[in-house]
Amino acid sequence: MTSGSKAMAEIDLSTNIIDQWSGYLWSKPANPTCLYDYAVDYFTKVSAALHHLKGRIRVEPILGEMDEIFEKIHLDFYPDRLNKPALGQEESGMPVSTTEDYPKIFDRVHLSNVPDYTGGTLGAFLFAAPISPVTKDFKAQFSFTCLRNPPAFKDVDEFNSEYCLLPEMSMIAKIFLCVRRPCISESMPLPAFMQMQGLIGMGYFEWSKQAEIVPFPSLLDRPTITAWIHGLLLKTAIPKERQVPAMTLINSPFNLTVLFRVIMHLKKVGYPSHWLSEILGTIIGGTIDTKAFPQKSVPFSVKDSKQLFDKSRPLKRFSIKPFNAELTTLTSIWLPALGFGILHGNDVLPDHSSIRKYSATFNHINWDMGFESSFVLVFIDMDIATPTGPRPIIPLRLLLLNKEDQLRNALQRPRDVREKGLHIVTTWQFETETKTGRFWMREDIMKQLMDRRNGWHACIWRVDRWDIVGQPVKAAAGGVKDLGISWVD
Repeated sequence: MTSGSKAMAEIDLSTNIIDQWSGYLWSKPANPTCLYDYAVDYFTKVSAALHHLKGRIRVEPILGEMDEIFEKIHLDFYPDRLNKPALGQEESGMPVSTTEDYPKIFDRVHLSNVPDYTGGTLGAFLFAAPISPVTKDFKAQFSFTCLRNPPAFKDVDEFNSEYCLLPEMSMIAKIFLCVRRPCISESMPLPAFMQMQGLIGMGYFEWSKQAEIVPFPSLLDRPTITAWIHGLLLKTAIPKERQVPAMTLINSPFNLTVLFRVIMHLKKVGYPSHWLSEILGTIIGGTIDTKAFPQKSVPFSVKDSKQLFDKSRPLKRFSIKPFNAELTTLTSIWLPALGFGILHGNDVLPDHSSIRKYSATFNHINWDMGFESSFVLVFIDMDIATPTGPRPIIPLRLLLLNKEDQLRNALQRPRDVREKGLHIVTTWQFETETKTGRFWMREDIMKQLMDRRNGWHACIWRVDRWDIVGQPVKAAAGGVKDLGISWVD
């Protein structure tokens, strides 16, 4: 290639990269009057560079939540793409792209440290891996790093244990079909002051998808998958308390819809439908016999993850009744997408027409550290939840942990509260200006809550430090309303 060639005039990074870059050096503005004056030169140079590329690069700006956008792209359900015009010519002469021109698979998916706030490796496996191609040589990959809290984790295994409850890379490969390329920094000696700082010198985690289906002989066995799903359920529903604020805070951002996304993934990669149907059918019954246990420490240690799959552990009966209203509602909503039916438990599922949208409006809320995704709606029957002391303190996490023996000094009838007087909603939206939460729920449960003869109250709890964040409102006194919309509308 000669310097006078047409290609060289456009761009030549292979032989003259320094000279090519020299024309794009940033310079300070001569007479700046605002912040934009400092940035305009950069954007001008970027625009010029894109012009030189002449169609070799395409940028699709998208504003939204990362995982939500990834999921919609994967499912071909992103509205902006669906509304693109047919192929043609704009006035500028540039082609107008059709939906087919926008890829659903990407060789590189760069997540930065967003997974610190969206569920770590589990979020990446559920949302980034599906839009990555299968490759055996790491030519395609999705990558992210840990910046929010690297000293909180001893190593990568503990990082994966916290977010996925999977203590070994081999188990990750048999569930998510992904393998990790070792970071360069893992083979380099760290300075002494960094050796006790966990993942602080780790760099990027680079993951590659190896297959679309797990061969049947390679599947994890049924008890292991059952224990894992139960573990994810308990960790999501009853997170371990943590100090807030904290420099190395580990977020627990998922609501119970993650359970259905995991089950849908397992079905897709080859786990038998009757396994998954049996697991889900038992869960919506309100009680599980399980080897799993709620999170004991933050982060979830590798030792505890291994204990989760210890086949010598006896089964223990665990009540999840406070989550049953939401779980049965979500199961009814998600069932068409799962690709299988429920072997038993259909009688407890509401019809879609009897799932309605409700709101709960509050007067005062303490939004200290309110940017953390750690809030749930709690409905509690104060006629049953009679405190033994002068202050109406409800030890919510102990109730959910089935620790009745530790609640005698706090509640007169702790078991009745958990089984009959408590409903928790993890999947909801909140509008800060009006202090109003909105959620979908089965109609029969909400009619009981909104009956004026009952003592049901609605309140907001944060589940990182497990305390109430506002004044409860009586459900029957206008605090909770039916918005007049059903799931089939």
